[in-house]
Amino acid sequence: MDTTGLPSGVDRPTWDLDFGVSGDPADLDHTTSVTLTGADRLDLDFSYTGVGSVGDTVWLDLDADGVLDADEVGLIGVGVSVTYTGPGGATVTRAATTDADGRWSVGDLPLDVELTVAVDPATLPANVEATHDLDDPAGVTPGAGTTHTARVTLTATTPDRTDVDFGYRGRGAVGDLTWLDLNASGGPAPDGDDVGLAGVDLTVTWTDPTAGTTWSTTVTSAADGTWRVDHLPDGDVTVTVDPASLPTGVTPTHDPDGGADGSAAVTLHDDPATAANEGIDLDQDFAWTGTGSVGDLVWTDLDDDGTVDTGEDPIAGVDVTVTWSDPVSGTSASTTVTTAADGTWSVGGLPAGHLVVTVDPATLDPGLAPTFDLDGGDDRRAELDLGAGETRTDVDFGERPEADLAVTKTHTGDFAVGAEGRFTVTVTNHGPADATGVTLTDTLPSGLRFLRSEGTGLACTGSAGVVTCTTFGGDLPAGTSATVTLVVDVGPAAAPGVTNTVRVSATGPADPDPGNDEADDDVTVPLSVLDVDKVLDGELRSGRDAHWVITVTNHGPSPTTGPVTVTDDLPAGLTWGGAVSDDLSCSAVGVTGAIVTCTTAASLAVGESVSVRITTGVTADAGDRVINTAEVLGGTVVNGSPLPSAVLGDIVTRLADPADTLAAELGIEPQVATEVAQSVAVAQEALAFTGASSLRLVWLGTLLVLLGAAAWALGWRRRLLATRPVTVRRRGQRSQ
Repeated sequence: MDTTGLPSGVDRPTWDLDFGVSGDPADLDHTTSVTLTGADRLDLDFSYTGVGSVGDTVWLDLDADGVLDADEVGLIGVGVSVTYTGPGGATVTRAATTDADGRWSVGDLPLDVELTVAVDPATLPANVEATHDLDDPAGVTPGAGTTHTARVTLTATTPDRTDVDFGYRGRGAVGDLTWLDLNASGGPAPDGDDVGLAGVDLTVTWTDPTAGTTWSTTVTSAADGTWRVDHLPDGDVTVTVDPASLPTGVTPTHDPDGGADGSAAVTLHDDPATAANEGIDLDQDFAWTGTGSVGDLVWTDLDDDGTVDTGEDPIAGVDVTVTWSDPVSGTSASTTVTTAADGTWSVGGLPAGHLVVTVDPATLDPGLAPTFDLDGGDDRRAELDLGAGETRTDVDFGERPEADLAVTKTHTGDFAVGAEGRFTVTVTNHGPADATGVTLTDTLPSGLRFLRSEGTGLACTGSAGVVTCTTFGGDLPAGTSATVTLVVDVGPAAAPGVTNTVRVSATGPADPDPGNDEADDDVTVPLSVLDVDKVLDGELRSGRDAHWVITVTNHGPSPTTGPVTVTDDLPAGLTWGGAVSDDLSCSAVGVTGAIVTCTTAASLAVGESVSVRITTGVTADAGDRVINTAEVLGGTVVNGSPLPSAVLGDIVTRLADPADTLAAELGIEPQVATEVAQSVAVAQEALAFTGASSLRLVWLGTLLVLLGAAAWALGWRRRLLATRPVTVRRRGQRSQ
């Protein structure tokens, strides 16, 4: 047989007469032998087949990417035909059916002939759409009439093609919701406070009821509890919930087929006669309710002990919100209930998880304040963990009426002895309840005497050093304040300062913060009692210099608050000769009869002394009487003003009275007080060069200038407080 005339690639012998007799493939050699015996032989036939093949897979291409992915399956029982034009123009069709893996193959095909490969749509699962074939790969819009077909030509170099694949995906879907059925209604849809359950794993299995193809996938419900599987062909679908993915402590209340077993079966079927896609079923919902609960009581905890005692009433009508959260998925749900007439509340249907329970303050009397909750925060909030199926009846909340009173007390500047002092006292009710029977009590310290009150916020009376003030009407509403000014007389016993304490109280309700019911106000009362000493250092001789030492001492009780000035009025017979001091700066006006002034701006501490040594010339004649006066000024300035002279005089008078307790109150020793009182007190108005006024403790001495009295000089080395006769000696004269 000459094979050169055969179609391309159709040169594989499949039968001849010798092979028909022997059955030996070696006889398929394009030749046969026959002996003619006078009759015609019309049985010398030769058959040939092609050497090419084509195939491969028809599969469920769910993601429409043209690639058979690991989670996609082949379609079983799909009919595939290969059609081509044979020798003489005859149409040849070869058929195949996909196997359990969706694979198909057709062999013995000619080369260099266009083959048309077609999928029989009637053998596909219903309600699918093409996603890929060799002519129309994924992502390319199929040409007209080319769906389900592909064209390929086999050649000598590629006689076998295993890339003629066909991808399909369904147009159907299944879903839709998993939720927490808090009220266990079991309804077909969530209601009330029900919420979707996140993180629930659902396995969806699709089966082609005709060919038996099966495909499964597992999805997880979203944060809102929704789930969905798309691209399913018509067929039988089962949905199974993985119980391990559910919150612990739940029991089913609803599934689509009513079994309440966490599984459902549905058949997807699209009616091609309608425009709608009936192959989409979004009614596959599942619900569970929890087996745990929480409660219990909101009550009036009058004694703030966290225990329901006799006489402590329940509080009805209070909104309590319970928020549950799953520690694994993060799903949370909230529900609000209202306390009953007996103050109780309860929320059921809770899975195991974390609970936050809060009381809505808007549903409480505004005058109430929290006293108790389960975790001790006293903030109308409690957190706890609930076990599977656990019942908690200890989540109580205590409330009581409270009025947080607070008092402040202030003044301005220092207080001056002999003047009025003013304290500003403010009482505030921080609530939350109105305060009744509000009373302000101020026990005045020694040296202060109540004069009157000013202002309209409180009415005050004073008795035995105690000032008592009450609000008008006795009540102080929550969120309001009352202010009063207490005016006091400031006595010298208040020096060098006092602490004035005021306290507020009320007859009701309870005060949650007693620490702000009392206020102290420290007041400075400056007062410096100054003393002056003057002694003669040496002798008095006519025609020679005499030296005088003047010492000023601050006996307190305060450091000096203003300049201190020492004045020495030199009488006739004494002339200015200069001064030496480490503490005082001195100057003089005139020479004979000069006024010597020495000052210091430094503050003198209590007990501190300063001194100056003044030199004078003695011009007096024998027998002349000389009166020399030394005085000290200043030391006490209050808020820029000196103490009035009348006040200073009164202080000296009281110090002179042994029966008066002022010296002891000021901390001045009795001997010092006597010496100060024995000094001459002179009232002096403000000096132009100091702007100050003070008690002038005057050293007065009368010097009798007599000749030859040298021996008397030693007697002047002491403090002189009164007029004394002294003789001035002639030169060379001995003391008498």
